[in-house]
Amino acid sequence: MVVTRPPRPTRGPRASRPKRRTFPPAYKLAIVEQYDRLTDPRERGALLRREGPSPADVKNDRLQKENDKLRAELARTKAALGVLGKAHELLEMLSESADSGARQSK
Repeated sequence: MVVTRPPRPTRGPRASRPKRRTFPPAYKLAIVEQYDRLTDPRERGALLRREGPSPADVKNDRLQKENDKLRAELARTKAALGVLGKAHELLEMLSESADSGARQSK
């Protein structure tokens, strides 16, 4: 008995190639965290061979994770600077009104 593959769609020049694997973000994060916990390079290699992502994928995911943290920190810093700017404006207004009130009473 001969086993044949089902026909693949013939759209585009690469339709006959296998589809590239993709990993959900939660899965990627779990692999990166597990990879970071390992210290032996052989264990890290075994993890990557078992789970599928390449070392470059792990590096990119680690950089993405760090980038997300930095974006969140930047957003908090911008919000804090906005509050400080408004407080400064309010203090300027109070200072000016106190100065003008002191001049009028003389």
